[in-house]
Amino acid sequence: VLKFNNCSSGMNLVQYSFTPTTSVANAANGVVVLDSSSTATGVGMQLLLNPTTPVTFGTTYSLTSYNPAVSNGNYTLPLYAGLYQTGAGVTPGLVKSSITFTASYK
Repeated sequence: VLKFNNCSSGMNLVQYSFTPTTSVANAANGVVVLDSSSTATGVGMQLLLNPTTPVTFGTTYSLTSYNPAVSNGNYTLPLYAGLYQTGAGVTPGLVKSSITFTASYK
């Protein structure tokens, strides 16, 4: 869950986006490649906006729950992450990756 706390009132909108710090393994399913310190193989990390909707990297989303009339408003953005099989075989091990989250207020 990402939390937007104490948001000022009167803004036109609050937006956010996700940028992978590793290569994209499967853009349609929101999957990135594991980083070089990972020892697991055959999987990538998947990020979803809800249980069935993967993020689209490079897309700017609007925080639709933001209410410009509320002063010091608090909002949450539920996110889901998991492993996604990217290879024919999977070997267990350490899984590490990262994705940059950027928020903008207008």
